[in-house]
Amino acid sequence: MEKHHLTAAELLENATAHAMAAEMLLKQFHQAPEQSFAALSPVITLLYQAFQQLLRAYAQHDHQHVRKIKSIGELLELTPHLPIAPHQQDDLKTLNRLYRQNMGQNFVVWENVQDMHIFCIRTLDLFTGLYDLMPLELEANYRN
Repeated sequence: MEKHHLTAAELLENATAHAMAAEMLLKQFHQAPEQSFAALSPVITLLYQAFQQLLRAYAQHDHQHVRKIKSIGELLELTPHLPIAPHQQDDLKTLNRLYRQNMGQNFVVWENVQDMHIFCIRTLDLFTGLYDLMPLELEANYRN
């Protein structure tokens, strides 16, 4: 069986799918009568995967091959040209930490579910902003 490394464009497609799924879950969460921390854990996982693949695609575009799966922090170091404010970097570190925890355990980062919900929305907005900075070469219209 041959190993296939995803191209930067394929990584971007996957990242977009993960972000869209997270957005859909956030909308459903907002409409749910009972809201809990556990209900947001799939959103955290999807957001983490979306960011990891987005940053990996950008790093791969800049540096060619990024072989090992890297954490969001390591990928940020490989893409220093991205305009990420310090408070946004803190959000990504929090996302990284939450993902690394075994999801479903106690969340001590927020006092209530609404704060975590706001964090997820803010993180999704950051994803959208970074996605909009996509290099021209990775645009689907450019590749066709």
